[in-house]
Amino acid sequence: MRVLRSGRRAGRLVAVAAAGVLGLTGTLAFTGAAGAAGSGGADRSAHKCSKETLKGQYLYHFTGAQVSGSKHEPMAEAGTEWYDGHGRIKTISTTSENGKSDGKTYGSGTYTVKSDCTGKATYESSGETTHYDLYLEPEGKKFTFVSTDKGSSISGEENRVFK
Repeated sequence: MRVLRSGRRAGRLVAVAAAGVLGLTGTLAFTGAAGAAGSGGADRSAHKCSKETLKGQYLYHFTGAQVSGSKHEPMAEAGTEWYDGHGRIKTISTTSENGKSDGKTYGSGTYTVKSDCTGKATYESSGETTHYDLYLEPEGKKFTFVSTDKGSSISGEENRVFK
């Protein structure tokens, strides 16, 4: 899902999502949060998400830059994830940094989902732990994510392709 799962250090990495993805993600995340939080917003009781909402195979991609001091290197990542509906994730991804790729990376993680369709994901890879906030559409067909680790600026969207 995210560059950090490929074993990059969270403190050194800042990935900026492509303008189109960031614009869409920001609009979805902020519109959804404002609508749910406001007294005139959507009926929150209509959202009944759980771990089972995220079940199946999801595809994702994002582009951005790796930033270390004044150095900015272009990067991109694409991959697929399998959510089991019980809080476990398996991943396969390929990352390209400044035109160089280490090939496919395999990983795993865990996730939680609240009834208001928000959640958290945690990934372990090469001794590094990374964390993300998740914002789900109620049917689980897609969701947005944003890194919550210090020194990391990553956001994107995942779409289910198989349940």
